[in-house]
Order: sequence, then structure tokens, then C-alpha cells
Amino acid sequence: MNGMNMNKVISKMIIGSGSLFFLQFGIDASAVEGQINYKMSSQGTREECVALNRMPYALYTESDLKKEAALCDIDFYSQQVALCPKVKSTSPGTYVYSLEGLNINRSEAMKSCKTVDDKAKRLATYKQTMNQGNTSATHSISSLLYYHLSRYFQTHFYVPVSVYRTMDKIEHLELVTKKARGTGMNAAGWDWLKKAEENPAVYNERKLLFTEDYSQIYGVLLRARGERYGSYFYGTRESGWKRQYEDLKKAPPIVALMADVGLEEAIQKGTEAIARSSLIRKEIGSTPSRQQMVSWMQDWSEIAVLDYIYSQQDRIGNTDYVWAWAYVKEGEVQFKSVDKGYRELSREKMTSLQAQPLKSLKPPESIAAFNPTLIQRTILGDNDAGGLGRYGNPTKKFQILEGIKHINAEFYLKLQRLADDFRRKDELYHYFHQSFDLQPKDFQALVTNLKDAAAILESSCRNGQLRFDLDTKEFMAQGFSEEKRVNCRGEYPSIQ
Repeated sequence: MNGMNMNKVISKMIIGSGSLFFLQFGIDASAVEGQINYKMSSQGTREECVALNRMPYALYTESDLKKEAALCDIDFYSQQVALCPKVKSTSPGTYVYSLEGLNINRSEAMKSCKTVDDKAKRLATYKQTMNQGNTSATHSISSLLYYHLSRYFQTHFYVPVSVYRTMDKIEHLELVTKKARGTGMNAAGWDWLKKAEENPAVYNERKLLFTEDYSQIYGVLLRARGERYGSYFYGTRESGWKRQYEDLKKAPPIVALMADVGLEEAIQKGTEAIARSSLIRKEIGSTPSRQQMVSWMQDWSEIAVLDYIYSQQDRIGNTDYVWAWAYVKEGEVQFKSVDKGYRELSREKMTSLQAQPLKSLKPPESIAAFNPTLIQRTILGDNDAGGLGRYGNPTKKFQILEGIKHINAEFYLKLQRLADDFRRKDELYHYFHQSFDLQPKDFQALVTNLKDAAAILESSCRNGQLRFDLDTKEFMAQGFSEEKRVNCRGEYPSIQ
């Protein structure tokens, strides 16, 4: 049976009271398509966790599948799980903690979430949509869009695994929402969520927040990690929120990416851009390695395309990293995070520590033979301001794609194949149309953005303004990467 039609007749796994059952249903009532794991609320409401069907041509690792399963195994009502309101940043959400091994019961833990945050392991973050007055724009399905498309492109940056999850609105109201004490836009978001959970009629976009019968809210579960990048990655933001993409164009990786010169000279131009800002000089610490600059360039070239397609309006300041050893093994770039205490250090602190003979900053013996390079690996975990056509899409407004002069050849070809598939309304088109429960106007915006993104880069290619020389794998293996010859229209059979 075609995986995209699994909602017609699907095997559903129901886990409860230690027993495992497999049932057949003629119609799948879930708003999205995939393998459904049911959980029961304290009030007897049947909640859903859905690991979406696999995107055609995408590659999912064994680790991805295990993480999906682990997220869907989380029981919001277990005595070993605590739910706490996320009052950090601008958008409301729910932190999900494990209480295993802690001498504290669930009730006490949820009365003192600050203590839990300091001591307990965070299993996941639960995010729902919120787009009301004075709130920070968030769209939960956006995280699913980024996760699955990143597996199609096999992006150089990492997008955390995410799954669809519903929750009884009254349970969420009593256990989480009423306890939230945020400030600013975060407080406004919680206030709107409280009103909506008490009376869904007050919320003017109910389909983006509630299940069809309004008995449950829905969102995504994911476990993001990493530390926020500094001005050296996304610019100083001196021009304010509305024009921060002008500052982005002055960030070292973007200066390099938009340099109409060969790769080596582009790397040098990116390095030279550091000296033009005292804030960037301070935050970047030491001059980044050539491998780091190429890695950042490839990250940004790919981030810009996904952000353009999804009308992402809140990327700058919402991009993370972890320090990792990057090396090439069996023809692929692989990453091994440094010891836990050092993964999220700032570049300033890491620069200082690298000068000291710390064992933790040396490559582990298991990978030393591969000559690994210590870099900041980009983590794209905060993707919840995309997927709605009305979002601002500053990547389009400030013509970031038009400025790109370097790109990975395989990524470019996959983009052209995706656009061609959508033109023909083939299997990728149908996967997007059926899998993410997008409203018609939002799906049409995605279709238009994809067509335009592919056309912009194809035009740059035809005009001789696009170099296919960003290959971090090759660069790390041999210290340089050769410019590839690519048919601008795209030769899809060459993509595996």
C-alpha cells in the first residue's frame, strides 16, 4: 500500500496498562499521517502521538527512528513525568521532565518547576501554535516541516526529530497553563492559551490549535539542544528586528557566501569581515578555521533555502550550535560531541580553553586517526515561525537567495528535483499535501515559494554567478573542495 494513503486503512498501536494491541480502523481520524501511538489522559481522553510517514527520497537514520519512538513513549500523566510551563523566551510551551532517580513526587515537582529544571532530565519540549495579539508568532507544524525536509536534503546542519502530539485541553489548562508566570509576549501567549482552553470560541484560528472536536490542543514534541550563536553567525542586529537581515549580510559566513570569487578567496573575505565590528570580534574569540568557515557557509546556503520555502520569519537569533569533532569516515562527515561540560561553551571561552592542555578538548582516541576538526555544529531546533503563508519571509524580502554565490551541488540538484516534482504534482507534492495538515492557502504559499526559490538559484546558475564548490565533506577530507559542473536545470538521476 502506498505510504501516503495509510490513513485509509492503518495499523494502529495502542499502548496501555503494560499491554500492546494492534487494531485495524477503516478511517484514520488523525490530522496528520503516520504511525499513531495512543495515550490516555487522566480523564480518559484518548490522545495521539504520531511519527509522520517517511518523506519520499529522504534518509532517516536508526537514531531518528529511536528518537521518534522515545518521544511517543512519553506519558504526560506518569508519576515519573513532570510538566512545567516554559516561561523563557517569547513563546509559551511545556517542558517535559523525567523524575526517575529523584526523591520528589510529581505533585511537588510541578509546584516547584525551578527546582525540577535544575535537577531533572528534560525529556522534551511540547510546543503548540500561538498567533494572537501581542504574542510571538509560532506554528507547531513548522517543526515537522523542517525535520522531514532536512532528511530529504540531508542538510549539513542538524534538525532535531519531532513528532505530532495532542493533549486534553482541560488537562493542559490545569496542569500547565494556569501555573505559567511569564513576561512580555510570553505572558500574552499564556493568557491567550488560557482563554482558548477555557473557551475555544475566543480563539480566531481554532484549526491551528485544536483537534477537530476542540477537546484537545495539538502541537509537536521535540528535544532540542545547543547554545545560541552570536553576532559572528547572524550579524549584530543593530538595525532592529525589521531590518536585521541587512546586518546578516555583514556577518562573516554571509559575506563569504555572497562573495563572487573562488572558495578560498571567499573564505578570506569572510575572515576579513570580522574586523569590521567590535561586537563580532569580541564574540568570535579567535579566527575561525577554514573548515569552520566552509561549514558555516554551507549551513547558511541551506538554511536560507528552507527558510524561503517555509516563509520563516524568526530565524536570526534562533539558531544554535554544539561543539563537536567533525571528521570524514566511510565517505561521510560524522560528528562526535565534545564532553558534556564543553558542548555549549561560547567561542570566547572555548578559545581560552583550547590554549590549555585539557584532555577533554583533544580528539577521543576512537576517532583520532581521522584527523577530526573541532567546530561549532549548527543545530536548527527553533523552527516554529514558518509554514504559514502570511508570515513575513525576510529571506525573500531581503533577497538572500539572490546573493548566494556558493552552494553544494547535491543540495542544488535535490532542490530542482523537488520543484520539478511539485510542478508535475508527483509523489513529493502529494506527500506535503497529505502529511502536514496545512491549510490550502498555506500549502499554496509553500508551492509558490518552492518554485521561486528553485528559479532564483537556477537563474544564478545560468548567469554563471553560482559556484558548486561548497562540499564540507570533501573540504574536511582533503583541505579543499573542487568546483563541480552541474546542469543548471538539474539531472535528477544523478541523485541517490
